[in-house]
Amino acid sequence: YPIEGKWQMTKLVVYLLDTNNVKHYDTTYYNPITTEDYVRFNNDGTCVTSIDHYYYLNEPGFTTPTPIEPLLSSYYYKPSGTDFALTPQINAQGPGGGTSSQVASTPAPNILLIHGEARGVGPNLFVSDSYYSKEQR
Repeated sequence: YPIEGKWQMTKLVVYLLDTNNVKHYDTTYYNPITTEDYVRFNNDGTCVTSIDHYYYLNEPGFTTPTPIEPLLSSYYYKPSGTDFALTPQINAQGPGGGTSSQVASTPAPNILLIHGEARGVGPNLFVSDSYYSKEQR
């Protein structure tokens, strides 16, 4: 698949989407993105994402990103039309339940977008758009 290999994060956009499709707390990060913010797609239908900060919405009480030890998450991926659907290898759901989905697409050559949506107990949808560039060898 054309998404195989390592991709370095270049930008992260997070926001809440209400039931009227209005964005709230639209927040874009270019920093402190580091080399530990990446995704690697393997040729066996698996991939791993890595982040080294917790990123927050720009809402009242807004906190700047908090550094953490690199946090790795493992997924299976498979074609879904022209995109790729990501499914967690371990589906660890919190006590509040909820739903989530992630889709990878390539909107331009050497650009990867992972669009994530998560819905908890409330009516709002948490959305994240992670942008990556292909790491050249």
